[in-house]
Amino acid sequence: MGGNNKIAGDWLFIFPVNNLDLTDSIGHEFKIGNVTFITAEKFYRAKTKFGVKLKKENLTSNYLTKEIVEKEKCILAVIRQNGFLDEARSLAEKEVKDKLFILIASQLSYVSKSSQSRPDLSHNHFYSTQHVTIKLNGENSFGGGFKSEGTLFPLRLDSDWVRYHRSFYFFKAIKLFGKCSKDMNDWEKTLYRSFIFAGKSIAENDIRQAFIYRMTALECILTSGGKNHKESLIDTFRALIGWHEYWEDSKLSSKIESLYRDRNQYIHDGNSESITLEHLKITEMLLHNLYNNIFSNLKYFNSKASLKELIEIQNALERLNLHSDKFKYLPKGLKFTRKI
Repeated sequence: MGGNNKIAGDWLFIFPVNNLDLTDSIGHEFKIGNVTFITAEKFYRAKTKFGVKLKKENLTSNYLTKEIVEKEKCILAVIRQNGFLDEARSLAEKEVKDKLFILIASQLSYVSKSSQSRPDLSHNHFYSTQHVTIKLNGENSFGGGFKSEGTLFPLRLDSDWVRYHRSFYFFKAIKLFGKCSKDMNDWEKTLYRSFIFAGKSIAENDIRQAFIYRMTALECILTSGGKNHKESLIDTFRALIGWHEYWEDSKLSSKIESLYRDRNQYIHDGNSESITLEHLKITEMLLHNLYNNIFSNLKYFNSKASLKELIEIQNALERLNLHSDKFKYLPKGLKFTRKI
């Protein structure tokens, strides 16, 4: 195939996806932008809509494609890309991975961390690290073992998954991300990147790196090039959910300040000792409520500037002591979900 690398054309790339289950509830197919996740069985039936005229036996005649498309229970990620083959393949793979991270982000607040699945493009569903253990105190003794990482069960897009996301923001986000990237404005691109980082935080096994991904997902929406990022985080969430009793009862302002301090210690000093699962739980709750409010009111939250305006309104209401009338001036339908 090396001779074809400099040939320009319109290509269809098919990537096998592990740890993903597409059920009847979504018609065995789910599309995010220009990437379609689809069962191999359905792909055979609908291959002409992807521009494929080859018969199934032709697709499986080559040993390089046989393993990918022969298994009817396999999940495929299908994408069209034009250009020179090498460049087109790289762009297609990056696009599929980004869309897969967005799909992984659908587990945010949907299931607990221990149950979150990590679909990927590799061929390993479940990872095991073998090791030898030697006891050094007293008599030496040794044994073997393994440590398992990842999840045993796939991300299952079933009726429960559909029902849950109809109540929140994910389908609204997918509709927005259906645009071609060149047609997205800066704000839409920011939301798109935030979702990718949210997905990466779930796919990451190391809780310290997962926390940094989660903070990046928050900060790329809530902060800009200036200083005082900590204040931006606190002030925005005070405006979005500060009206709820949970804000004061849980001392959420202090918790956000602590999150930002621990984030800085890790980024700037390499100190990650304070980062725990509790950091992921808090940032998960914050991200869920941020996304839910933004995507439930995209007409109001149409730029980073709209979030700054919300903070200014909130500050003005506090100065004028108009707490009881705040909902007359704040966006309609602000929501808060404490426990998912």
